Amino acid sequence: MSHSKDHLEQETNSKTVPRRTLTALGRTTALALLGMTLIFLFLFVLFWVTGGQVVLPVLAVVAVFAFTAAFVATGVRWATVLGSFLALAAMIFLFVLPLGGSALRHPTANVARFSELVLVYALAVIALVTGIAAAIQHYRSTERFAPRWLGSLLAGLSGRAAGMIVAALLVAASPQSISASTTTGGMPTVHMAGSDFLTNVVLVPKGEKLLLVDDDSVEHIIQNGSWTQNGTPQSREEPGAPVVRNRDIKGGSATIGPFTTAGVFHLYCTIHRGMNLTIVVQ
Repeated sequence: MSHSKDHLEQETNSKTVPRRTLTALGRTTALALLGMTLIFLFLFVLFWVTGGQVVLPVLAVVAVFAFTAAFVATGVRWATVLGSFLALAAMIFLFVLPLGGSALRHPTANVARFSELVLVYALAVIALVTGIAAAIQHYRSTERFAPRWLGSLLAGLSGRAAGMIVAALLVAASPQSISASTTTGGMPTVHMAGSDFLTNVVLVPKGEKLLLVDDDSVEHIIQNGSWTQNGTPQSREEPGAPVVRNRDIKGGSATIGPFTTAGVFHLYCTIHRGMNLTIVVQ
């Protein structure tokens, strides 16, 4: 008798306490947010290992995305909406960020950064779309099946991201992208985007000047010298080269020279590690 009563109470409790089930859309949202978390974590570790810098804002972003992904994975009905808004906020922030917007506009300047952004954006779009769709599915019906368009969305975004990365790699590997330079009114010109010179070698006729143009609003401080392979800046004035000390360029242009002596000279940005320019005067 008591056994039957306990069994009846268990059935009653199971009916009154709703179970949270993670739908296919919710699972996809959580996995997309987890992928973004891993990319941001990779960037944090990369900054720490290569530059010895503990970038706390990046670590905070990792924590927020990890928490949100775990929250979505619990199956709480409106958690996917939170994941969608977080993905949308990340997309907007990365595009407004000078280095992020520059990497998207100039993919061959820094292929690694461009690839990271493409992956983040692909995952963010997946989280945004599936998160909103999961919330609508919870509200409108009790069905928890994966919609037919989900596979097409994942395949399409994966193919688009892979194609963009491969195209950027092929263009960056072209020899013309390394040595080519342009002129402005007959003056040799080198453009800067993000944290890079778009060309790392420029030819300057003897007696001419060099024009540096910043295509973005990213600040650069240019002076004589170069970054070494181990990431150490070496500021040095080279005989025959015009003296350049702390030339601040942000969203504008600056004229260097004239170069009155034939030879090979070097300029670098003191802010961005590895940003070197070689000037060949002949």
